[in-house]
Order: sequence, then structure tokens, then C-alpha cells
Amino acid sequence: MSLLEDYFNTLHYCLYIIHYKIHISFKKINPFRLIHKLPFQKRRYEKLGIDIDLVVDNIFGDKRFGTSVIIAGGALWGVFSLSFISLSIILYAAIYKSYLPVVYFCISGGISYLISYVFVFRNDKYLKYFKKYDKWTKRERSHYCIITLICLTLTICIFFGALNLSGCIMKNW
Repeated sequence: MSLLEDYFNTLHYCLYIIHYKIHISFKKINPFRLIHKLPFQKRRYEKLGIDIDLVVDNIFGDKRFGTSVIIAGGALWGVFSLSFISLSIILYAAIYKSYLPVVYFCISGGISYLISYVFVFRNDKYLKYFKKYDKWTKRERSHYCIITLICLTLTICIFFGALNLSGCIMKNW
């Protein structure tokens, strides 16, 4: 277990928690829930003996194939991709005084996928980390989630800054 692997899995776990908490927070105002309040739907759920709210929460919260895990994995890949693309834009614009070719975007996406796969998803490694992180106190969880949100914001700002910088370099060339 390396420090890098621990960091990436912490990031993935916090993205999962953030997405799941957003789902829980907006559950009350979700217009699609009105469908479940229709009389024929209520009768059907009673006949089947299920609580639809618990079923939907399980669909989002399942740590193996849940919606929040899938979205967190995509967000993790996106954060890595944006980081590599930003670095590539800055370096390419500074060295070659030209715009970054499209092939670098594909290469950045591929490298990001490999990093995500090797450090987080291979052999469901993240499940082991999820068990470890589930033991965090509420304060620790909040602390790491805030740090994750700050990292996400910085990554997005750096990406747009890199695009702006590359445009400035091209104008002055």
C-alpha cells in the first residue's frame, strides 16, 4: 500500500461520499419521486413488499456497482485527465508556441485511465479502502471531503487558467 494509492483511494471515496450526500440532500425535491406517490405505484410497491426509497438509496449507495461509485470513478478519471491536459497545455504552449494537438487529449485520457485502474479499480482495490474509510469519524470524513472539493476546484481553475495562458502565449507569438 503506497502513499499515492492511499491518496487516490481517499479521493475516490470522498467523491463517492459527496455524490451520495448530494443524492440524499436532493431526494426530497426530486420531481421523479412524484411518480412513486401515484396510487397505482403505491399499491404495486405494497404488493411487492418493497420500500422504493430504500431501493433507490441502495442503487445509489451500493459500493460495488452503485451509481455514486460509478460517478465517483468517472470524476476521478476526469480529475486526472484535466490535470494532465492542463500540464500538457502549459508545457506545449511554452515550448512550441502553438496549440496542443488533439492527440495529447487522448493520451492524457489514456494515462488517466491507467492510473485510475492500477491504483484504484484493479481487483476491486477500492473496496478494501472503503472499509477502512467507513471507520472515519464524521469530522475526519468532513475534513477529507472539504479537501477533495478544494482539489477539484483548483484542478478546474488550473485547467481554465492553462487554456487562458495558452491563448495569451499564442496572441503574443
